[in-house]
Amino acid sequence: MFAETTEPLPFGMDALRLMLPADGTPYLGLHLWQWVALAVLVVGAWAVGRILYVVIRPIVLGGCRKLGFDTSDALAIKRATRALSMGVSTAVIGRFLPWLLLPDGYALWLGTSVDIVTIVLTILTAYRLVGLIAQRLAEVYKTDSSTTMRLVPFIGRALKVVLVVIGFVLILSRMHVDLTAVLAGLSIGGAALALASQDTIKNIFGAVTIMTDRPFVVGDWIIVSDGEGTVEDIGLRSTRIRTFADSVLTIPNGRLADMAINNMGMRVYRRYRTLLGIQYNTPPASVAAFVDGVREILRNHPAILQDPTRVVTGFFEFDASSLSILVNSFMTAANLAEEVQIRTELNMAFLELAAKLNVSFAFPSRTIYFDPSNAAGVPHSVPSS
Repeated sequence: MFAETTEPLPFGMDALRLMLPADGTPYLGLHLWQWVALAVLVVGAWAVGRILYVVIRPIVLGGCRKLGFDTSDALAIKRATRALSMGVSTAVIGRFLPWLLLPDGYALWLGTSVDIVTIVLTILTAYRLVGLIAQRLAEVYKTDSSTTMRLVPFIGRALKVVLVVIGFVLILSRMHVDLTAVLAGLSIGGAALALASQDTIKNIFGAVTIMTDRPFVVGDWIIVSDGEGTVEDIGLRSTRIRTFADSVLTIPNGRLADMAINNMGMRVYRRYRTLLGIQYNTPPASVAAFVDGVREILRNHPAILQDPTRVVTGFFEFDASSLSILVNSFMTAANLAEEVQIRTELNMAFLELAAKLNVSFAFPSRTIYFDPSNAAGVPHSVPSS
């Protein structure tokens, strides 16, 4: 409330009060000089806001262009700047309003109204800026991963809700509403809502964890405890995986964030490991020639990593039915189709090498012997290649 005072008023208010009649019958509760001063204050505040808008808008647009905002964002920037200038105008009115020596009723009503409008315009400015930044970030990360693309708008909406709640609380406080009862009610309702939606909240935080840690992105081949396949979509509640049986596996993000994830899509090289079993009756010289030929095939293939510590080939072990030749190597392949093509090329080369050296591949077999000296005449068998 503003009290009447006889102290000198700044900015020529005394001259205005002396120039215009300050006694007699007020017009709608205000003297003529107060009506004139109020009109001058409103016009002056509007002029200040307009000048501020004209000055700030080019600066804001220039800064936004440097940050990557394009002409499509000019309208949103213009609206945010206009709301800011209007907020400054109302703040100017509120600053100089006490100098009009308004009666208590007018002072309370106008002061509250100006404060509420200032709060609304300030929140509106921040609201539009958050929307603009969220839209720009969503466009920047559009080609990065669907997690980021989905999470950025969600965070933007969450910030907007927070701004609205802050503005609502400030308005209620300015209207002298008892916030204790309001906050108590919100606390009870919030607790009930949190209990009812704890799984949803867990899944949202799981999505945030997936976005920040980035254990996988859309298109990666991952293996989890529930199955394996290609990540098709990462939402706020769940992640969908297209399995190799062409079914869709949906896993809540809360559970997925706690799983051990084997991301096959993040492999720099793809491993090719096999045991080539050749028959036991293969001469040692042919075994050595076959091993050397396998090494030469791997050395000449352009997709095989040429690292002697990771590409290993040799006579590995005596298996039950064969002599096992170990082939362990790594290849550069962009996808599964390319990997299968390289495997096919290597396997065909191994077959051609075996045919060239007259080396036969073994298969599990058994040779049965009959011992005539066995009184019971029971046959027995031993493994054979």
